[in-house]
Amino acid sequence: GAEAGYRLLMQRFGTTPWAEQGELSIARLHLAAGTFDKAAAAYGQYLAKRGAKARFEGDASYERAVALLCAGQAAEAAPLLTRLAARTKDARFEAQLRELLAVALLSAGKRDDAVRAFKDVVVQFPLSFPALVAAARLRALGSELPPWLEPASSGATPSPLDLKLPADVALLHRLGLDGDAASALIGQERRLSRSHAPRSGEALCELYGLLDVADRRYAVGQDAATRAGLDRAPGPRSRWMWDCVYPRPYSELVTRFERERLLPRGLVWAVMRQESGFRPAVRSPVGAIGLLQLMPNTAERIAGELGEKLETPMLSHAHASVRLGSAYLRKLIDSFQGSVPLALAAYNAGPQAVSRWLTGGEALPLDLFVARIPFEETRGYVARVLANQARYAYLEGGEGAVQAPGLELPKGVKLPENSY
Repeated sequence: GAEAGYRLLMQRFGTTPWAEQGELSIARLHLAAGTFDKAAAAYGQYLAKRGAKARFEGDASYERAVALLCAGQAAEAAPLLTRLAARTKDARFEAQLRELLAVALLSAGKRDDAVRAFKDVVVQFPLSFPALVAAARLRALGSELPPWLEPASSGATPSPLDLKLPADVALLHRLGLDGDAASALIGQERRLSRSHAPRSGEALCELYGLLDVADRRYAVGQDAATRAGLDRAPGPRSRWMWDCVYPRPYSELVTRFERERLLPRGLVWAVMRQESGFRPAVRSPVGAIGLLQLMPNTAERIAGELGEKLETPMLSHAHASVRLGSAYLRKLIDSFQGSVPLALAAYNAGPQAVSRWLTGGEALPLDLFVARIPFEETRGYVARVLANQARYAYLEGGEGAVQAPGLELPKGVKLPENSY
């Protein structure tokens, strides 16, 4: 019915921008429905007709490549992916495109080339989602995995910094008022930076690390850490960068509820980092609140299932946000038969949307399923949170602690009646 409506639109208003939108929408309908051959053909028709003037050339080219891969037409997908990877300036998108190109090589029977391409992704884009699924592909092929990260930079171990919280900040910290302590510390950053130059960023990160909150520490880390420091294993010269950019606040609380809900270690911090940047009272434009950015209606339903009553302002407090967010993550993981990637997609877009995407798509491997998600925001969300979790795992356990996700999706998912 939708396709018929789009074709009528194209017929009656063929010279308007809406007609072009309709052409693209028909291709997207087929991609979402799992009729991949028809989707690839529709994208091809759109690109051929519109040429260099196509408003959606980039999106259509990417989605056509995904449709071709899903349809088993790897030879046609590979040139598209190569061209897109060569011209993008977005490192995250390039990593995804290069992993998909390796999939195309594998599907085309070029096993050795594919293995080299998957290994390149693991090495060049360390601990990213494309690296994780590339490692899963290598494992399935029986190939040896390269190290997740290069060794830490060599060089002399820097001397320890002489750090002490200012007296007023220390008093607030002793009273358990770490949020107020962080606010007081902000006002003294300039003085502290001068006194610890040229290691001011490291000093501020370590001082904020003495408090059990992380929003300001994380913000400082975004400016102070370097890509080179984070793309190698943490060592004496860079460990502070990792701790600053991947902080672990509310440790006792997070550990307790991860254990109670049998959640993968680090998942709550990984979600928290993406959702709120560790800001406990932040509100989104659509009304989500707190560290784990729960919508009030969702939080109320979770609380009701736990036999509790929730007042909305409580969501700005760490205890309520972590407790309810952990319970909701567990509910979503159970709803999708233990699949953390699907649960994360549902956390962002809703379980009903993910259930629809599984229709016609449950036979796809994980990397193609995520590439096919119709919302760019949700694709990026799943990739970033899984990459966050991998980094937290590495921080706590090194090489052996990072686990590549399974490529196979659960089959026959039926959401429970109380799904939300």
